[in-house]
Amino acid sequence: MTSLSANVTGTTVTLKWTNPSNAQGDSIYKDGGWIAGPGAGVNPPAPVVRTLTDVNVVAGSHTYAWLHTTDLDRVRKLP
Repeated sequence: MTSLSANVTGTTVTLKWTNPSNAQGDSIYKDGGWIAGPGAGVNPPAPVVRTLTDVNVVAGSHTYAWLHTTDLDRVRKLP
């Protein structure tokens, strides 16, 4: 994922990004918990998304993470 941008308006966070050309689906996590998808690991993969709007976000610092099916494929190939 590249070109990540974030916009915060009140308690709404809007994230936009560019997926790798070989991405087949996304699963998105916030603070270690799943919040959107399914995409990665689903057969067949869900459509690739490029934006997420998270509403009613509690004030404070949060970490968002993405998992693409291409990431899972790479993990499976590790010895």
